[in-house]
Amino acid sequence: MIGIVDSGIGGFGVYREVKRLLPRARIVYVADQAHFPYGEKTEAEIEQYLCGIIDIAVRNGAMMVIVACNSASVAALEYARKKFNIPIVGTIPAIKPAVTTSHSQHIGVIGTPATITSAYYQNLIHEFGAESTIIPLACPGLADTIERLEDPRERLETCLAPLREPRVDTLVLACTHYPLIRDEIQEVMGKDVTLLDVSEAVARQAKHVFEAQTLDTDEEVGSDLFVTTGDARHFKKQIHEYGIDQCAVNGYSMEAVHP
Repeated sequence: MIGIVDSGIGGFGVYREVKRLLPRARIVYVADQAHFPYGEKTEAEIEQYLCGIIDIAVRNGAMMVIVACNSASVAALEYARKKFNIPIVGTIPAIKPAVTTSHSQHIGVIGTPATITSAYYQNLIHEFGAESTIIPLACPGLADTIERLEDPRERLETCLAPLREPRVDTLVLACTHYPLIRDEIQEVMGKDVTLLDVSEAVARQAKHVFEAQTLDTDEEVGSDLFVTTGDARHFKKQIHEYGIDQCAVNGYSMEAVHP
């Protein structure tokens, strides 16, 4: 079983890509909606919460885990790897692909405050984007809008306004929630702007790790398990909204996550 963990529904895009590449693998998806959003938490808080949901995934049979959250990956990935004796795949902003893709080398990056202000992100810019003009933009509240299943266009108009002048030709979606509203972002930015996220790349890396462990997928595959630390009824609505089927949904109390 593969674990996918996130602060909320942001990992749904990664989930779809993993199912496409490994259709017979069983997945446990854990959303820490009791502590959402991670993007406005401290590093110490994120470390605690991430280890809590990885623990849930492991207790439900995960033999490897994908951290499908940029904020958690840049803040706490190495911390979690020291705590758990299983492979853990992270989600890192697509700065290097953006530099390769961009023609003008004017690149926008949108993410949570925790991602945009992290030392990890700054190191990526220094390593791969030193010769480019990279405009980072924190979008507080945007992931919340997506979690609530609200129309994001009004918030996007305000959030993305600073990227219109100077004009960027490539935009990195450095939060896994943002690809869920890819069409709306494209509409606001214009069709000539290339949007980049790492869902497919993360799934490819997970496939490589999965196959390296030679895990057996020949047996009959059961339903995937979706777990939330928050409101299970709203989580079911979110799952239905994004067309995910063949899954069971469970809820965990905060006490169960952090005994």
